[in-house]
Amino acid sequence: MSDSVYTSRIKKCYNELETNKIITNKIINAETMKHFEDCINETLPTNDAESEFNKTIKALYYHNPAGFEMCAKLSQYLFLLVDAKTIVTYFNINELIFIKWVDNRYLVEINRSCVEPYKKNTYEPKVEKKQSEEIYNTKYASCDKVADLSGRVASLELLVERAWDIGLITLVLGLYILLK
Repeated sequence: MSDSVYTSRIKKCYNELETNKIITNKIINAETMKHFEDCINETLPTNDAESEFNKTIKALYYHNPAGFEMCAKLSQYLFLLVDAKTIVTYFNINELIFIKWVDNRYLVEINRSCVEPYKKNTYEPKVEKKQSEEIYNTKYASCDKVADLSGRVASLELLVERAWDIGLITLVLGLYILLK
């Protein structure tokens, strides 16, 4: 089996997962969990070449997660090859389900905080408008803080650079005076 067949299989699973109701509507039931589990298990390598490809993608991710995320924007399906935590975080469903590794397969289970609603067969989170506005405002407030901190860091870097230049000039002048 060639790499292109393996990547085609991963792409197909990724596309199916994007339409899964756990991801699209945050609805959890036995059917959506089974579909999610089947899709991520379909991405598991079946031969040595696929295993090597999988290990390479994981190594790239673990070496530099932020860099991997930037590079994988065009090939987002590669996140399915990293690990269970990365998969649920990538799809933003870590508050709903978690994935365990059991007998060389992924097992999808509902998050403990959702156990009671799940017993009624479906969990549908309700987000009030007020709560979403708070999240929106918090997000932008933190962006402002980051921008402020970035400005401070840039100012400090400039000061350090100037201090370094002044220190070098002082050192050169001192050596010049000593050697004269």
